[in-house]
Amino acid sequence: KLVKRLGLDNNQLADAARFVNENYPNITLEFDVEDKESITAGAPSYLSITLDRELEEDEEPHTQVHAPFFPVEKTENWWLVVVEDSTRSLLAIKRVTVGRQLKTRLEYVVPTPGKHELKLCLMCDSYLGVDQVPEFEVTAAEGMDVDDDEEEEGDDE
Repeated sequence: KLVKRLGLDNNQLADAARFVNENYPNITLEFDVEDKESITAGAPSYLSITLDRELEEDEEPHTQVHAPFFPVEKTENWWLVVVEDSTRSLLAIKRVTVGRQLKTRLEYVVPTPGKHELKLCLMCDSYLGVDQVPEFEVTAAEGMDVDDDEEEEGDDE
């Protein structure tokens, strides 16, 4: 039924199958919240992230996008983004290139104390349906506030 609805002939169907089998990226996202028990509002916190591209053992990563109507050769770009939906806040963003495997560390800052439901978004600028958006929760302790009077006194010394 799907093939009939798409209206593809056998050659077009074979091209689509070849593309999916050879080019469409299958990326696994794993991450850990570092020092989860010691997150402080206003201070940097970190995620350890591992991205694995599913490939055969002898296969090389294919990062060129199949875009026959794009005017120049296009390389896929990936973005790691940490967001908090409830406050509509962007807490971190990082552009990465994914070959066979990528291990990276992403810094984010939780602005206020308390419990926060966050999302780590892995987004691609070239393919639909490959984005991943796992959720995680952190509780941030209150940060150390510097009193304005103490700060001014410290400047005089």
